[in-house]
Amino acid sequence: MFSMELDKLFNIINFLKHNKMIDWGVPTNRKSSTKVEKFNTPVVTMSALSGKGSGRKFTFNKAAIDALGLVSPDKETGAQSYVTFGRNPETGDVVLMALTEENENMKAFKTNKSYSFSDKKTYEFITNSFSLNNDVENYLHFEVVENQPYFMITNASNDNTVIEQAPVVEEVAVAQEEVQEEAVELTSTFESTETSLNNVSAEEENELVDDQW
Repeated sequence: MFSMELDKLFNIINFLKHNKMIDWGVPTNRKSSTKVEKFNTPVVTMSALSGKGSGRKFTFNKAAIDALGLVSPDKETGAQSYVTFGRNPETGDVVLMALTEENENMKAFKTNKSYSFSDKKTYEFITNSFSLNNDVENYLHFEVVENQPYFMITNASNDNTVIEQAPVVEEVAVAQEEVQEEAVELTSTFESTETSLNNVSAEEENELVDDQW
């Protein structure tokens, strides 16, 4: 009797050993806790406006969190990250920067435990800067600016297209070139006039010499 029980137990163990992939019991819908990142470069995702009352949210991916040095808020330690957007008046570039504390000289937003924040004015500023379609999610790609504490948004994209930033400063560059061309033309005119006057003066001097003789 005891031998038969041992044989049954051995058979069960042997069966389970060779059938590890079978999900025994009532099947459950298990969801992976691992988040799959869409980009491995720093990206800020702008949520789509799906309807009335939709949140205008900015979410940072892992590469962006690492690049900006964002931290999860902690009331006990006081740890908190702030993010602000702006524009370089000389180049027209849209930039962003992370802070570890509030600054009264700039409007910055606290990031939450999901590394995101919402703000209507900032959402509209970015939308207008890149002429975005808010019916879909948009992705802001950014990179470090050498010797600066801020980052530059190089372009925006969505699942359908890539949007380059509008060349705000090209008109200024063209205007400067036109001024330079006008300066060259004026200089040429002045030199030509000066040469003519010198020639006239020389002719008059020759005439005076001839009259004296």
